[in-house]
Amino acid sequence: MAKHSNTAGLTRLNIILAAVIVVLLVLLIVVSGQKRRAQEESSREEAVASREEVSLEESVEESIPESRTESVPEANSQEESSEAAESSVEEVSEVSEEESHGPDLTDWRLILVNGRHPLPEDFEPGEMVDIGDNEVLDVRAAEHYFEMRAAIEQAGYSLYVDSAYRSRERQASFWEARIRENIDKGLTREEAEREAASWVAPPGYSEHETGLTLDISTGDPEGRFREEVRAWLREHCAEYGFILRYPEGKEHITGAAFEPWHFRYVGVEAAREIMDNGLTLEEYLGDVPEE
Repeated sequence: MAKHSNTAGLTRLNIILAAVIVVLLVLLIVVSGQKRRAQEESSREEAVASREEVSLEESVEESIPESRTESVPEANSQEESSEAAESSVEEVSEVSEEESHGPDLTDWRLILVNGRHPLPEDFEPGEMVDIGDNEVLDVRAAEHYFEMRAAIEQAGYSLYVDSAYRSRERQASFWEARIRENIDKGLTREEAEREAASWVAPPGYSEHETGLTLDISTGDPEGRFREEVRAWLREHCAEYGFILRYPEGKEHITGAAFEPWHFRYVGVEAAREIMDNGLTLEEYLGDVPEE
């Protein structure tokens, strides 16, 4: 009886232990499941976070090229603006150079002498050289005159220089002689001077005092070939740096009467432009009197 009672007690104890073990196992399973779910949740969160981070990095990487791409045109635009500005400056500079390009007023060959522009009181002409016909000329112009004379002689004509360089004193003599001629014709002194000024400049106002001017005739006492010689000179004088100084129809500009014999040395470049375009020295230098 006692043995049977002990056996029943052990059986109940085993059942209780088994139940406890089952409960513990259940609890362990539950806890393990919760822990696994927590780990899975954490993993999912980490994965999401990782994906978001990757997405953010990709977004940043994508935005960087775009930013660079956008900045390139801006840089190019700035460069183009700079180039355009430089181009504009160059164009303005070129225009300014073109506008400012003109005769060198300091060039000894282009000295302007007329009724409005007398020679300075202290003017000193260049070195003179004998050109024949009892005349002298500035040596710098004389060499070109010799070339021109040789060329016209080859064409079958001859030249004679009536007058070239004149000193201030000699010019004064020419001036007074012309005035006396006019007075002898019955003109008053004032009228005589006014008439003389159309043909002979007062001292200090004559190109002959520069040593760059020639009064040319044919050298033929009978005046033969005069027109042919003058036509040849008008056509070829610029090749040697000379111009017809007082052309017909430009008296209101030059202040002098038409003188088909009066030639002035200005240099080949200026002479070509003046003669090719039918200009006077005043027009070439931009010194035309107001009407």
